[in-house]
Amino acid sequence: MGQIVTNKTGRRKIIHKGENPEIKIFAKSEDDGFRFETKLNLNSIHKFKEDYKISLQAYEKNGIALKPLDMGTVGEPSDLAQVYIREIDVDRVLFRLKVYDEKNVLKGLGDKISLVSDDEGGQKSNSSSNTLLPIQETDKIKVPFQIEMEPGEKPILLLKSKLNLKEKFKNNIIVKTLIYTAAIKEILINYISDPAYNNDSFKDKFLNAIILNSGNELYFPEKDMMFDEEGKFTDEGSTWVDDAVAACINKTVNFQGLNTSLMRQFSKDISKLQNLEVDDED
Repeated sequence: MGQIVTNKTGRRKIIHKGENPEIKIFAKSEDDGFRFETKLNLNSIHKFKEDYKISLQAYEKNGIALKPLDMGTVGEPSDLAQVYIREIDVDRVLFRLKVYDEKNVLKGLGDKISLVSDDEGGQKSNSSSNTLLPIQETDKIKVPFQIEMEPGEKPILLLKSKLNLKEKFKNNIIVKTLIYTAAIKEILINYISDPAYNNDSFKDKFLNAIILNSGNELYFPEKDMMFDEEGKFTDEGSTWVDDAVAACINKTVNFQGLNTSLMRQFSKDISKLQNLEVDDED
């Protein structure tokens, strides 16, 4: 038999790691979000009453929390299937499983539940986002957008909350291109110039994605080529960064059903604005 894990309140800890997790969550990325499904198998060792209710909540570390979803009761549990989420990036999502009684007193908790990984029997191609830059809204920055990055973590684009910038970033090509251009350039410069990222796997993945975006016309940058003896960017280094950013915004993507590039659509939309301004003057 397993061991009952409790805290001082007597609340049971729901296991979601190791050989016999009580909850598994699988996800598949889609264009603007991801879908997930669950496999729930609560251990009878907890001795939960059959009428205890079960809920699952998706949330983002240091970010938003979505409305909890009903998963039935202990006696009649109901797995979730094809639940669509667009508010949180698939690479950033965590889940919280709760078991509670008729008075909403918490009886069991599983927190910081991650998606099933490649090593745990999941499919990496389905559970990992191919986006270069996950997005998170926050009220903890004083500027419209900011890059959050540290060794061993995927870079994140932080957007100031309550400005509807996340929606604009996804649907307004002018806003998206301007922010994306500045963000990619900042990340590249940090990765190349800061020795803390020398052996960072996310750096390698990011730079390899940039090289693929260029149609393999760019090469992996050597530090001696990028910087002079004083540690300043060389002309060749600055040109490499500019070419890498250009490769990202000139790559053909699907934007609102159109196969286009950010730069191409940006140019068209800017031209439309200029034409409107001329018409207003007339």
